[in-house]
Amino acid sequence: MKRPNLILKISLILNALVALPLVAQDLVINEFMASNVGSYPEMYDFGDYNDWIELYNNTPVPINLENYFLSDDEQAPLKWKFPANATLATHAYLLIWADGYNEVPGSPYVRDTWPWESYTTQHYHTNFKLSQSGEDLVLSRADIGESLVLVAAESPWKYLDDGSDQGSAWTDPDFDDISWNSGLAELGYGDGDETTVIGFGSDGSNKYTTSYFRKAFTLDFPENVQSLSLALKRDDGAVVYLNGTEVLRSNMPEGDIGYVTPASSAVASGDESTFFNYTLDATELRAGENLIAVEIHQVSGTSSDVSFDLELLGVNYQNTELVDMISYTEQLT
Repeated sequence: MKRPNLILKISLILNALVALPLVAQDLVINEFMASNVGSYPEMYDFGDYNDWIELYNNTPVPINLENYFLSDDEQAPLKWKFPANATLATHAYLLIWADGYNEVPGSPYVRDTWPWESYTTQHYHTNFKLSQSGEDLVLSRADIGESLVLVAAESPWKYLDDGSDQGSAWTDPDFDDISWNSGLAELGYGDGDETTVIGFGSDGSNKYTTSYFRKAFTLDFPENVQSLSLALKRDDGAVVYLNGTEVLRSNMPEGDIGYVTPASSAVASGDESTFFNYTLDATELRAGENLIAVEIHQVSGTSSDVSFDLELLGVNYQNTELVDMISYTEQLT
């Protein structure tokens, strides 16, 4: 994987072919795999043969990656943002897993197989996967402009804490939640620092698995928001929806999620009060009223506590530049 300018690279010779201005290629997409079934498995974080992207720093100085983005769509180049502490050393390579997990190094997890050990992630994972049938692979850079608070931390939320199966209709903006309770975040129970204490049922040894939360907000000009920054406090796991579309899972398994699906692992110690940060695609935003919905899942019925709070920012980026792009066709397995 350590060969600059691999045959897979497509040189962008004509600026007129792209909508964004090209910048000098100090940082390049060196190599990628869009149909990984048996090469270079990601063995530490999530353990699978996932797709990957490799970047190369073609300069004699380290590159701060804070304002860089990866995407699989030239028309939405700001899909996944590198975190503020990301750097790439001089003449070095960086592998990013394009597996949809939307994680960065340092996030706590517990293995879902024996011996169920605790660990922290070591690698970068984008919020999108690569298509085997072919698409664009885009590396871009942008300057942060203004941030708009869409949902503030410690805001009021509608919530349902009766242990019922709400299916999927509850995530829709038009769902009638008039009978739901209301309360300020932090919402939950068991830690003693909640602003609003929610219920868990009559049996302390068999508490409800899932609690539901909804929050409406208004946005006049969604076209001015290129990316969403979400800070999530969740104990134990969470699934987040924007206008009825799932946009994030945190400490939750893959596959179908039901009202009795447990979280992937227990949250303990300092992680119970941690806001985990994520960059989300802004394409689901609408002009007018929007709805963010969150379901919090316990790891088991004997879990002692639930915690939930959330902040959502709409971020405007300026001076977006295309750094590198590969347009590839169908990949062989």
